[in-house]
Amino acid sequence: MNLNFEIASGPKVIFGRQSVLKLGEECTKLGMNSPMVLTDPGLKSSGAIDVVFESLEKAKINFHLYDNVEANPSDTSIVDANHKFIEVGCDSFIAAGGGSTMDTAKAVSVLFANGGKLSDWYGIGKILKPSPPLISIPTTAGTGSEVTNSSIVTDTELQIKTTVRNDTMFANLAIVDSSLLAKLPKELAAGALMDALTHSIESIGSPKSSPWTEGLANKSIELICRYAREYIDDRSVEKSADAISLAATLAGTAFGNTGLGIVHSLAHPLGAYHQLHHGTANGIFLPSVMRFNLPKMKKKYAEMNTLLSQNDENFKNQDELEQAEDTINKIDELARDIEIPKTLRELDITKKNLEVMSKDAAESNQVKTNPVQPTENDLKKLYEELL
Repeated sequence: MNLNFEIASGPKVIFGRQSVLKLGEECTKLGMNSPMVLTDPGLKSSGAIDVVFESLEKAKINFHLYDNVEANPSDTSIVDANHKFIEVGCDSFIAAGGGSTMDTAKAVSVLFANGGKLSDWYGIGKILKPSPPLISIPTTAGTGSEVTNSSIVTDTELQIKTTVRNDTMFANLAIVDSSLLAKLPKELAAGALMDALTHSIESIGSPKSSPWTEGLANKSIELICRYAREYIDDRSVEKSADAISLAATLAGTAFGNTGLGIVHSLAHPLGAYHQLHHGTANGIFLPSVMRFNLPKMKKKYAEMNTLLSQNDENFKNQDELEQAEDTINKIDELARDIEIPKTLRELDITKKNLEVMSKDAAESNQVKTNPVQPTENDLKKLYEELL
């Protein structure tokens, strides 16, 4: 057990159904007089975040809408949003959407506060100036970006996904309201859910894991595995939507302190080269990577099984290895039940870019916090198994 650790606790969180109605008054408390509201065009047109605009209007907050957020935010889209922020004279940010929207807002805030090129701020801890106020409102349950201090962006010239990270990037406030999930398409909900599950499992496997983060991650895993199927069937059911929202936020706090593993190393190049939804990619790779990590994770996976097998009599008769393998099988079964593809072949992704994706994966920061250190060839084989 690691009893030497540091915790970055992140932003204030307001959790609960209809909590988004407090947005206007929270903006006033933070002195946000002219916020830019960032979202994506599909979410805006769906009407799912009309309540955000209504709360701001009720509080007489003069906001400016930016609804051109990309699914995998690129450096060029960050520059575009920053130009608009400056042009209209905004003083703060509200990110209402999924991880891409929240990552966009954080990256724009860095560029606005520090100037230069976005590439100047790639990496960890380079940012010196505080960012303008930010309120994050997730409309998916998965990324945990509302409580993390980093942003994932695609460098269009290098064709890689990279990270901008610093404690100045934490939102001032995260409003987590599960009623906003009701209109989320089933496919996106399933991918986001697998993203949250991957965050928790990889957080536990990190050498930076601690009793604090493991407690959060284990509770997240328990909630996801208990409520996932009901939630995916109907995102408007309060109990399951609340549970999955809580699980995603807990997972975000956990991995924000521990880092992740090679599921993310493998998934990010697929987003950069094939525009595959990040959570879906995680869901495809998670069982295979868990098997790869099994030699170092047998005890932890067996412990997870106690969260997943409360009504399984066979669990009591299994040894540690059998329990660990059963955990992996249960995660695999869950992914299939919520219609996550089992292979990349099902999505018509071929071996094109295999070499460069393997290289990019091997050079990712997540390799450092994976429990088993892979070679580039190991990562290539993990791709090949699913291609």
